[in-house]
Amino acid sequence: MKGLLATFIIYVILVDTVLSLSESDSCDGEHCGSVISMPIMDNMKASLKADLDVSKMNKHLKAYIQQEIEIGVRTAMENLMKQMIENKTEKMNSEIKTLSGMKNAEITVRLDDAVERQTIKTNQMELLIKNKTEEMLTFIKDNEVKSMASFEVKMEEFKQIFEQKNKLSYAFFSHLSSPKTNLKSNAIVIFDVVPLNIGGAYDGTTGKFTCKEDGIYTFSWTTQSSSKIDFTSALVVDGTLIASNVVDNDETEDALTGSMSVIVKMTKGQQAWIKFVEPVKNFLNHSWSGPSSVFSGFKV
Repeated sequence: MKGLLATFIIYVILVDTVLSLSESDSCDGEHCGSVISMPIMDNMKASLKADLDVSKMNKHLKAYIQQEIEIGVRTAMENLMKQMIENKTEKMNSEIKTLSGMKNAEITVRLDDAVERQTIKTNQMELLIKNKTEEMLTFIKDNEVKSMASFEVKMEEFKQIFEQKNKLSYAFFSHLSSPKTNLKSNAIVIFDVVPLNIGGAYDGTTGKFTCKEDGIYTFSWTTQSSSKIDFTSALVVDGTLIASNVVDNDETEDALTGSMSVIVKMTKGQQAWIKFVEPVKNFLNHSWSGPSSVFSGFKV
């Protein structure tokens, strides 16, 4: 601003000096040069005389002064704008630094708060997971105890049922050790060889099966006769004939077999056996490359 003011003052002085000169002004004598001294005129090395066109000089002088003023004003304005920009920039940088510092501090505080909140949430979640895990383990343990108890009960029941089933299971298989001839009417056919006798209900010495448990039983037997000899037998329960097995071989030259199966409902204490049904002549073979006259039965 001081430079601009100085330039303006110079401009005023020069303009006032120039305007004081006109075409009617005159200068005589060797001391005329003391009236005004200007570089342009001095360089011309001439005294002011009537033949010098002062108006043209005034125009050139005004142009020169205007040019200098414009340069000075432009320079002053440029410096002023530069200074203003520098001041504004410095102030803005300061404000930005302050604002940036405030934001960083605020961000730091918020970040610390967020970390603290997250830590709290994490601790709460860990505690919740721990509690739920303990509850689940307790629940599983209780259920495991209950399940094991229930399993043991079921196993005991199954064991008892299995043992009971084994106790109530009766099965036997028997066959003859030798041929039977000249059997009397209604005689018990004793199948004296007993390879299988589960439950011990069949007696190989008497040929009788004794029911030890109420239930349904099935019996089957096979008999083999010799050539031209019939053999008829029957299953009896406590003296009651249930079914007959007839081998009608009186007209063949070869041995024949006959088989029969029955299902009987029996009560504890009842007995079943195979008896011979009377013909005058009889023969019961025991083997044909293996046992061929057999008696078996089991509880259904």
